[in-house]
Amino acid sequence: TVQRLGADMRKRSFRSFLLAGMPFHHRTRAGTLTNAFVEDGNRAVATFVWSQDFLIRLSLVTLYVGLLLLISWQTALVAVGVMVLVTLITQLITRGARQTGESISGLYEVMQTFGTERIQEVRDIKLAGRQDKDADRFGEAADGLAKANFKLHFRTAQIQLLTDPMIVGSGLLIIFVGTSFFGVSLAEIAVFVYAMIRTAPEARGLNAAIYRIAAHVNSLQSVLGLIQTAHRESEMVNGGLPALPATGKQFTALSQEIVFDDVSVAYDGIRHVVSNLTLSLQVGAVTAIAGPSGAGKSTLLAMLVRLLTPTDGRILIDGTPIEQFDIMSLRRGIALVAQDAALFNESILENITFANTKATEDEVIHAVYLANADEFIRALPKGYDTIVGDRGLTLSAGQRQRIALARALLLDPSVLLLDEITSAQDPESERAIQEAILRAKTGRTVIMVTHRLSSIRGVDRVVVIENGRIVEDGAPQDLIRSNGLFRQYYDIQIGTGWEQSPAERP
Repeated sequence: TVQRLGADMRKRSFRSFLLAGMPFHHRTRAGTLTNAFVEDGNRAVATFVWSQDFLIRLSLVTLYVGLLLLISWQTALVAVGVMVLVTLITQLITRGARQTGESISGLYEVMQTFGTERIQEVRDIKLAGRQDKDADRFGEAADGLAKANFKLHFRTAQIQLLTDPMIVGSGLLIIFVGTSFFGVSLAEIAVFVYAMIRTAPEARGLNAAIYRIAAHVNSLQSVLGLIQTAHRESEMVNGGLPALPATGKQFTALSQEIVFDDVSVAYDGIRHVVSNLTLSLQVGAVTAIAGPSGAGKSTLLAMLVRLLTPTDGRILIDGTPIEQFDIMSLRRGIALVAQDAALFNESILENITFANTKATEDEVIHAVYLANADEFIRALPKGYDTIVGDRGLTLSAGQRQRIALARALLLDPSVLLLDEITSAQDPESERAIQEAILRAKTGRTVIMVTHRLSSIRGVDRVVVIENGRIVEDGAPQDLIRSNGLFRQYYDIQIGTGWEQSPAERP
């Protein structure tokens, strides 16, 4: 039962973390969440184990005390008083168990978060020459953990070392009191002593269980606190909060337009990333959203797939507020390819079919063709069965991006969102991705975020955002001639001579 409780808690925590909204994940370190269902999870299970042990021992102590009361209630009351006194003395000796437990839990979290981050970024650690320093920092946490664990076990040993003599001495005292003052017979004393002997180890174990519960309970509280916070900040699904009935409207395809109606987004309720933005995006168009870093471009895309919720205003899809759509159908119909393409340490085929595991071979091949990834996949020794490594690091950045694009296209989305997917690419990779975009845009509404203007060739419209507001909007040729902010970016990145070089026009 205890292990089942522990398994249920781990499952509940992992599911809660997956269902939590992105603001929760932005605030909470990944190592903290991992620690919640690994080490803190182990310590939380230990709380259940020691609680069970406590209840069993308490039942036995109660049974034996009842037997003592039957033999001589006066002597039994003295025995109970002595046991209570022993328990109080033990608690004084071992106070601070909760603080020790908090220290152990905190050090485990430090090791989990720090260690995970450093291993994930080992390349940058090497380049910065931080191996020894970071190894020493991890070592300090490991040493601190060892000391805290030693203190915990030392205190437990202290309980056993001190409790036994006190219980033996107390037993002799009780026997003396019973025979001298309450007229207990030798036969009754024999039974009384037997019950005392059986009670003593249970009383000792009871004290040890209390100490261990105090040392582990903070881990249980920490895990439950994270679960509650994650549940409170769960994504709205099916047109309402998770606790409400599923009433969401199924999204199949965009038929008219997407409208951002006076939308604002503020982090922490103070810092506005998007301010009172109103924008209409027509079906079938290819729109580029340009502007400097931090202007709020990616925030618009995140709101369309409901990774973020507007602080004010609303988003309408074909006249329906976006919150009324079933979130899963929405994310099948509006696919996002992010700048930092997330690949898993699995095969290329498993990564491509990650969001559509029922796709046929022909559908996979077609999506790979549209993503312009077929040539490099066929060139790999194991083709689609090639394992891409942790975060896809065995592939180039351009290859990772095209696999992520193939994954999105395998959903056959009505709307394709591209978030800086040519950023930091070499010219050859950028060309391959641009070809993929030209293939993929047919029959779809495409919205692409970029600050790299070489990526916007072939778009119908450019929306320029600065400080969360639209500052320019129109066809790229018109914006070039207007000598506004877009023209400044164009001159810096591509150069003048727009009119003289039609081949270079977006």
